[in-house]
Amino acid sequence: MTLPACLDKANRLISPLMGSIVGIGFGAATVEVDLVRRDPKNLLIAAGISLVVSTLYFRRRSPTRAPSCWPAPGPPPETCSLPC
Repeated sequence: MTLPACLDKANRLISPLMGSIVGIGFGAATVEVDLVRRDPKNLLIAAGISLVVSTLYFRRRSPTRAPSCWPAPGPPPETCSLPC
């Protein structure tokens, strides 16, 4: 599996959080106090759900050794050994 494929999996885990992040930024930019108050709560809920889902996914498909695409110093590898 290539590194972009691994990054695609990570992106799918993070993307549900983007709505709340954009809402907080939009509320701060337009001085919408309701958005600034409501969206941090939504962000915490979405982050909790994302953590539960990603924990269940990676416990079910955990690698037997450290994957080759784990963040490390130097140039990124061309392949990834994660069981994505």
